Amino acid sequence: MRKRVVPLAVIALGLLASCGKVYSSVTAGDGDFSFSFNEYKDIDIHTDLQNQYLNDSIESVETYARGYEEVSKPNDLEITWEFKTFDSKRVSLYTFYLSESEDMINPLVYEYDDTTATLSNLKVGTTYYYQIEAEAGNHKYKSTVQSFNTLSTTPRNLDIGGVTNARDMGGYTTSDGKHVKQNMVIRSGQFNERYTDSLTPTISGKGKEFLRDVVGIRTELDLRTVDDGETGHMEHLGKSLIGNDVKYVSLPLENEISKTHINEKEQFKNIFKVFADEKSYPIVFHCAIGTDRTGVTAYFLGALLGLDHDTLCRDYLFSNFGLINGTRNLDNPKIYNKYLMGLEGATLKEKTYNYFLDIGMTSSELDNIRSILLY
Repeated sequence: MRKRVVPLAVIALGLLASCGKVYSSVTAGDGDFSFSFNEYKDIDIHTDLQNQYLNDSIESVETYARGYEEVSKPNDLEITWEFKTFDSKRVSLYTFYLSESEDMINPLVYEYDDTTATLSNLKVGTTYYYQIEAEAGNHKYKSTVQSFNTLSTTPRNLDIGGVTNARDMGGYTTSDGKHVKQNMVIRSGQFNERYTDSLTPTISGKGKEFLRDVVGIRTELDLRTVDDGETGHMEHLGKSLIGNDVKYVSLPLENEISKTHINEKEQFKNIFKVFADEKSYPIVFHCAIGTDRTGVTAYFLGALLGLDHDTLCRDYLFSNFGLINGTRNLDNPKIYNKYLMGLEGATLKEKTYNYFLDIGMTSSELDNIRSILLY
């Protein structure tokens, strides 16, 4: 099968969710043609293993994943169709258009020479629209617009080639009923090996394409330390491995929770000033394996947006599905929560807001983060 994806190269894993057929028939100038589709409903991006955990208690994660195997990737959706013309013309190319608008505005464009499309890294809680164009002889035949929806179950875990423990901070509903936008802030593990004599990338071409061309990442925020070579010489490159037009920002945090809270308030302020700048978005932030320094940053950002403690704990523990070579428990989120609960404010969101005011951020900066990321 030949396929050329503009702008995203897809990965061939399949989630089949189909019942019955939905038929679309149109009349062309030289005769009849028809497309027929499987019907797709309530697509779940999570694997059975992931769903078992998400339907169990928060602290049960070690029953399903302990950090020593890569099981953090989402399921993909495989869409199939049939195409016929009255005079049985041979199809040379199928073009598959995917959009979040029924008017098919700004679609992702995929090209295939067979009748199967594989869609990866779908958003959660989203209705998608798709249309197929068949090129046969000197004619192009376009189907009617079809649709499917994805379940709203979070987290929105991601498949970024060569990167483990990746997921979207978006897709969640806050305690006050707002929603966190997707494809705005992504957390993950590192994109290159650390403690090496030279820069050794691990992120794949497909991983770069997804972050650059689909998400549109503008800023890579690296929380790894620099003076000990943990970044693997990334800081000397002067640009992100994702692409030349992606800003690389190094703001190291020590890999120790008490230091992050007590001694690194100035650096924490610097990190959240990146989140306060609308020009920074979309942002991907990471440390080495995306659990501790990335975890505390994600917890504070989520708390500032209005996510509750249980939601933040579940998101944190999902790291155990990544290849992090260790197991995480609730100790760290409890430290984060205990620290914040000692501050002024009636809710976790208010206490987090006051924390950032105390370390030198302004109300306008904090309000800007919320206005950028919530709807």
